[in-house]
Amino acid sequence: MIKIKPSDKGECKDIARLHAEYIKTGFLSSLGKDFLGLLYESVVSSNHAFCIVAKDGDKVIGFISGTTDIGKF
Repeated sequence: MIKIKPSDKGECKDIARLHAEYIKTGFLSSLGKDFLGLLYESVVSSNHAFCIVAKDGDKVIGFISGTTDIGKF
């Protein structure tokens, strides 16, 4: 069963892996999985950003993230 939920820090490496694997273009993808993992940890911790994951069991299979104010993020 697929579950949609707010992400937590423990899922950031999986989110980074998905980003690197499926979003091949753009500046962020060129920075590598380690940087992306730190970026998504910041997103998850921020009051001005969000990240939602789709999980099939324990596996992260998708995500969406954004910010409400890039300057404050």
